[in-house]
Amino acid sequence: MKIFSKKMSTTVFLFSIFIGVVINSSYTVQADELGYKSNVLLTETIPNDLVETVKARLPYFDSILLNDEGVASGNKSLGTAFSVYDDDNQQTYYYFPLYDGDGNMIKTIFCYNAEGAWQTNLSGYLVEELTRFVEEGSKTQGFVQKNADLYAIDLQNNLILFNDSPVSNGYIPPKDVTLSTYNKENLKQVKIEKNMYTFSNPVRKYSSSPSIIPKAEGQKYLNLDFLETQGSNNWCAAYVTTSIIRYANKSNSPTARQMMQHYYPNSSNLESQAASREKCMDYGYLHNFFNMVNVNSPITVSGTQLEINEESPFYIAASSDSTTATHAFTVRGYANFDFYQTISVWNPWSDASYGYDLMDPSSHTISTHGMVWKNFGTIYGWHHP
Repeated sequence: MKIFSKKMSTTVFLFSIFIGVVINSSYTVQADELGYKSNVLLTETIPNDLVETVKARLPYFDSILLNDEGVASGNKSLGTAFSVYDDDNQQTYYYFPLYDGDGNMIKTIFCYNAEGAWQTNLSGYLVEELTRFVEEGSKTQGFVQKNADLYAIDLQNNLILFNDSPVSNGYIPPKDVTLSTYNKENLKQVKIEKNMYTFSNPVRKYSSSPSIIPKAEGQKYLNLDFLETQGSNNWCAAYVTTSIIRYANKSNSPTARQMMQHYYPNSSNLESQAASREKCMDYGYLHNFFNMVNVNSPITVSGTQLEINEESPFYIAASSDSTTATHAFTVRGYANFDFYQTISVWNPWSDASYGYDLMDPSSHTISTHGMVWKNFGTIYGWHHP
């Protein structure tokens, strides 16, 4: 199972606008009207149905943050969306920054279209970089993605590396990037602002109300230890397997390295080795997990509820159209509301500051670190006898 290391991110830029009334489409402004230090961004027009989808999911995101991370409910602010064009997949992704009541960016909402419907992920992706951009100001720039890496692009088509994706296994220097389908004519200049759309209706942590207010009873999350994250190796399956074992045993061991050394004790290049699902199950047996089941099918909300309610995180495998590699995730929670369902997963690339990702159970897709993955396999039943 081949997966690559997480790289450092560089320069960033963004704009915001607050959650609560109506988010309008992008409007055109001239950069020289705003001055050198004014924040101006190049973006495609944000589809109105996407804006409405994000607005409709804000109460659920607010409830997830309350029940999973203890973030006070209400008083959230949503940033105006900006686009990122993937020059390889010929697909546009959209981002909305999310702020707390003190004006601190706490999450980004990554949006993409899968199987004809808008999918959304709430995570810590790009929060640090985008915050820096807002504070420092920027010339007019936009975003384009190539080989899974994110680049800033200005009005003269000059590129600056913005984020080196863990998928790319090394970025292409900006001077060597060739864009084949990117079209700057599709972009508009938008002014970056705050405090224009607010969400201020707090949800209760426990509610018996029959209204749209989300109930905590429809959610459960298991707190993994973030003891280690995947570096420049192919060990995603080992990171997932050992995170499950450590959670079940309430222990600081085993680690992914210990698992890989167990199976490849004489390897001269351990970093390049990978663990199959069969090895993951075998390692589970060694740690007294005898009820595991390996299936070549994606997970469901109902199945996830059964496992998580038993305090049992579990393993899923996923593939991507953007790479021949596959990747492993740890399933650690769910939100099952009347009008919205999602599954919470840990990506071995992600540390505590990034947090977790959301998987859409209808499309079986997970967007993480700017990439979209689709779940195809599962190992569940990590229960001690």
